[in-house]
Amino acid sequence: MISWLQTRFQKHYQVLFIVLLAVLIVSFVFTIGEFPGLGSGQPTVKERNFFGTPLNSEKEQRDFFRAAEVSAYLQTSRQRFNSEQIKEYAFHRATTLHLADQLHIPNPTEEQKEAYIQTLPIFMGTDGVFDLIVYNDFLDNLSTSQNLQEATIARIIIDDYRMIETQKLLGGPGYALPSETSAQLARTKTKWTVGQATLEIGDLSFSITPSEEELIEYFKANTFSYEIPEKMEVTYVAFNSERYFDQIDPPDEAFLQNYFELNKTRFKKPRASEIDVAQPDAIEEEATFEEVRTQVELEIKLVEARNRAIQEASDFAYNLFEKNIPRGSGEFSTAISTKGLVLKVVPAFSSTETPEQGLWNQQIVNEAFKLSEKHWFSDPLSVGNSTIIIFYNDRLISYIPEFNYVRDTVTKDFRAAQEKEQFIERGKELQTNLSEQLAAGNSFSDAAEKAGLKTQTWPAFTLRAPPSGFDYSLLARLEQISAGEISDMIVNAETGTFLYVESTEVPKGVSEGEDFDQTSSQLAQLNANTQQNLIIREMLRQEITKGGF
Repeated sequence: MISWLQTRFQKHYQVLFIVLLAVLIVSFVFTIGEFPGLGSGQPTVKERNFFGTPLNSEKEQRDFFRAAEVSAYLQTSRQRFNSEQIKEYAFHRATTLHLADQLHIPNPTEEQKEAYIQTLPIFMGTDGVFDLIVYNDFLDNLSTSQNLQEATIARIIIDDYRMIETQKLLGGPGYALPSETSAQLARTKTKWTVGQATLEIGDLSFSITPSEEELIEYFKANTFSYEIPEKMEVTYVAFNSERYFDQIDPPDEAFLQNYFELNKTRFKKPRASEIDVAQPDAIEEEATFEEVRTQVELEIKLVEARNRAIQEASDFAYNLFEKNIPRGSGEFSTAISTKGLVLKVVPAFSSTETPEQGLWNQQIVNEAFKLSEKHWFSDPLSVGNSTIIIFYNDRLISYIPEFNYVRDTVTKDFRAAQEKEQFIERGKELQTNLSEQLAAGNSFSDAAEKAGLKTQTWPAFTLRAPPSGFDYSLLARLEQISAGEISDMIVNAETGTFLYVESTEVPKGVSEGEDFDQTSSQLAQLNANTQQNLIIREMLRQEITKGGF
């Protein structure tokens, strides 16, 4: 037992969580729009539970996703996750913990918890091993906060331990048949000698003059390609972080220094001269706290300003919900003006477009498309240093335009389709010609060059280590070709490729040895992981469907 680890960790549960939240700066705005109710303007909401975990209130949803985010950070040491990743992981984690309860997986003992803590990436050094110095530095440079409970981080770590134990139990020890292992080893160690010939669509000349009837027929057969997609018309208000910046008191010196120590790599030493600027690739010296103190203070204040913007936006949205303020009403206008906000209009956009000069990402577009007359305002969403709330205005249905409106586009598409068709036909002719040339005793290179193709020979290589310059996407097709055969033309965009397997050298004696044991272990683990993942995903799918999430 390493009692120092237990003691120190228990002392610092609270400060550890504070730093995790500082590192995960507003990286995830909790998507409570996924759970209808808050923005619907309705006073009652259908009760939602996910395997017994209530997800009805904003706080319940926030705690649910926050636990998943902290868990993900502890297990990966990654500082940034998008909302979709966190959402998927949160439900997967909750499903696994439900299974842990059903299987009566116990909490870890103190010794097991200590051992588990030592496997967490945030406490590892550069060599990938638990580092006591890193651990102590991490704890010694933290400060406490009254905003969070000490038990939160402890509960997350215990749950994560139970989650991992459950996954091990579901997957079992894993097993790989000797024949399966031998086949995999032979596959990865076989040496291939390959000839390659390519044809570019630009190497061919085309003369395509479609008639009006052909264009109309093509349009009718491909109307889906010309459909004007459904579009949304929305407005929004922005809570800019800058408006709160001057309201924030400067942090004390000790907090500044602690924050700097925990985030050193984010702060660059100011360049001292024009020579430094002219040599951007020069090795930069590590900045001292004194050199970047202003940067540190600005970042801390910006974080707090963002948090205040999010809180202000959350309060505004809840006020609309609590008072059941109607869309487009005088009360709505008053609520906006009282806060000193400006209602901005967004031109109609489809689900594949990013409005506001590309500043809105796909997540925000997705949230906008969830809005309706009943569910008419979104939850707070982060855009750069601002937090926005989107309001529904109208939904424009999709439609098929008249032929004359898209005639030029149809003509262009028709020609492209005809060119591709003729390109493929030319590939079939070439494949036949190359096969005949080989049968007549000619080499692949000579036959390909005679046909006007660009050639390349790849000396013996394995699938595990293909040569530099070889297109990795061709590896799977390579395994479908026997020695001495030529593939059909493999079309990728505007390039057609022929592969000729000159020879294969299959290794012998792949049924034993260190490589065999290692490969067998890897396959067994893969099979175990696949099994437990399938079980969890099916349970998750059923619960999602049942709960209507």
